[in-house]
Amino acid sequence: EISACLVGSEMCIETEVVRLGSTVTFLNVSNDTRMTYQIVGTTEADPLNARISNESPVGRMSLNKKKGAIIDVEVPTGTLRLKILDIN
Repeated sequence: EISACLVGSEMCIETEVVRLGSTVTFLNVSNDTRMTYQIVGTTEADPLNARISNESPVGRMSLNKKKGAIIDVEVPTGTLRLKILDIN
C-alpha cells in the first residue's frame, strides 16, 4: 500500500517510507522489545506520550526508511540497532 487517504479529504499520508507524522513500530534487535512512536516536529515532541522529534537520534535516522530497514542509532548509552516493523 503506497498511501492511506482520509475519506472525503484530499490529504493523503504516504506509508511506504517514514515521514513527519508517521507512526512507526520498531523492534530493538538486541533485546527483542517493540516500541511505537509517532515522528513529529520538535515543538510537538513528547517522548512520554510516544511522540518523538524528527531531529532526535531515532527520528532523524528513521526518516525516509522503508518497512524492514535496520537502522543503527547512536544514543548516550551506546548504539541501538532498530528494525522498522510497521509504518502508519
